[in-house]
Amino acid sequence: MASFAYVTLQVGDIPRVRDWYVEVVGLHLERETAGQIAVLRGEGGCRLCLESGPPVSEPSRVDLLFEVASVDETHARLVRRGATFWRGPTDELYGHRNAILFDPVGHKVEFFERLAET
Repeated sequence: MASFAYVTLQVGDIPRVRDWYVEVVGLHLERETAGQIAVLRGEGGCRLCLESGPPVSEPSRVDLLFEVASVDETHARLVRRGATFWRGPTDELYGHRNAILFDPVGHKVEFFERLAET
């Protein structure tokens, strides 16, 4: 079986988008080639690679999901830091609680936690 390693997004302005993912999402810069790529990593094994180039024509159709311990705490912390959410914490029928915002390019970024099964 293959191991899923990277998601790559073309973002145009790498420094602006890189800084957003570091400051808002909490990813860490793993490596960078000035002006061409930035590789970011969170706690899991998958990395987010930002490449120089034009974003997809409909960036909001790209949905990046980040699992967190508490959506409510994450939402409150980011709002205090100035983040604007498209939708605040919401329970979904499919068993997730999530909150959604958009990165500087327009990709959908979702923080979620799994709800206990009832």
